[in-house]
Amino acid sequence: MIVVRKDARVWKVTLTSKWWQRPVRAIVDRVVPFTEGSVPQVGLRRGDRAVSADVSAARADEVLLPGDTLVVVDSRLARAAAHVVWGEYDAAAAAVADSTATAATLARSLAAGSETTTTTVEAARRAAAADPRSAEAQLALAVAARDADAARRAASLARSSLSRARALAVLADSVEAARAAVDADSRPPEVHACLARYCEAAGDFDGALASWRQAWRRDDAYRADLADCAERALRTKFAPRSDDVFVVSFPKSGTTFVQAIVLHLLARSPPDDPIAQAPWLEAAVATGHLSLERARDLEAPRVFKTHARPADFPAVSRPRVVVVTRNPKDVCLSLFHHNAAIFDHDCCSWDEHASRFAAGRVPDARAGDWFDWHQAWAREQDVYWVHYERLVRDPKSQISDLATFLRISDVDLDAVVDASAFDVMKRKHEDLMAKCPTPRRKIGAEPHFRRGKVGDWQTAFSDDQSALFDALYRDRILARDDLGGLRHDFF
Repeated sequence: MIVVRKDARVWKVTLTSKWWQRPVRAIVDRVVPFTEGSVPQVGLRRGDRAVSADVSAARADEVLLPGDTLVVVDSRLARAAAHVVWGEYDAAAAAVADSTATAATLARSLAAGSETTTTTVEAARRAAAADPRSAEAQLALAVAARDADAARRAASLARSSLSRARALAVLADSVEAARAAVDADSRPPEVHACLARYCEAAGDFDGALASWRQAWRRDDAYRADLADCAERALRTKFAPRSDDVFVVSFPKSGTTFVQAIVLHLLARSPPDDPIAQAPWLEAAVATGHLSLERARDLEAPRVFKTHARPADFPAVSRPRVVVVTRNPKDVCLSLFHHNAAIFDHDCCSWDEHASRFAAGRVPDARAGDWFDWHQAWAREQDVYWVHYERLVRDPKSQISDLATFLRISDVDLDAVVDASAFDVMKRKHEDLMAKCPTPRRKIGAEPHFRRGKVGDWQTAFSDDQSALFDALYRDRILARDDLGGLRHDFF
């Protein structure tokens, strides 16, 4: 639901899932055109606390979370921008109805495929009528009214290939027409987004993913579109084999540990790089490290990783599934250090991170809420649960049980235990990372294999934070009778 409300001299815009996990700059970049190039003052509130009085400059990388509120200083153009950000096109058009130039800007900002209203179209018609020789005004009308004649006029009047490309994107009604817009000028991200939509509509997911990647490289706001397309492609096109294994986990639950064990059991030799040999399927397809065809053609044994919930499982059907679970307190702390170490991940204070995790608002983890995620998987049949704490405490018996589930006999359990020891895996991973030409982790940051200890949460959690997590676990896991008996050793 979109909420735009007036409060004293500011307009407050409550964020919805459309902008979850995107930086403030993704919104600010859309606000700037309405202020004729100047950046308006945009504040950010999180609950009852003011994060910043002006995130547009100092904290443009702040990642937005559900329930956050943008506070836009009261001005005609800033109000219009706030309305457009949240799809209130009638209100936005009304805010600039007396300004021809701004009406053109308003209409032009509606990218191909966006919602339009009668009021918006009328504002665009006024702008085009006021200056029929203006390519921008004609483009405004073309976008708002999906007016092909106006788009052709805009293309002919355009003084730059950039404007011409945007006009052609409005005209696009097929893959070929969308490609013409990209060929005219490949700089604007919206022309790639337009091509991506038409490729997917035609069933060409590889083409759609390639175009979403181009849009994302030009504008980080398209990151979620790329991820969504990869997930749709896999659910539509990727048919697993009966002997495939998916290692499923909430992020930072000991996933790589279990990937290495599963790979060793299936191949009967320790993996050189479990992260690469058991790829995170959605991420690999989204980034282009794996095409759909290459994923299909990988040799057996195929092992994949995913953080998806059952409803979002990245395949047409579900083969053997190993679900990894871990104390949510240790998961929370591990995820905090992980986010602090990665270049493009959100980083905040420990107290704020713990609060977000408890509320199910985990940045950079599409898995979402730990408790909801576990509830969803606990209701599923024919999945095998691996408990991190049990695996650390008694690896030999736990690996033996896992081998039985995978229907593997005559296993050298001692060899698997030795090869998957934390120090062995950490050293091997760090040797691989030292050869990586483009490291993702910040200099001096905690490594991917940090400590691997059970109960490390006690070094960071306050008594209040620990009590909150205990209460959540009691209410949302222990008190439920529909979770198939899911219980953890840590409680």
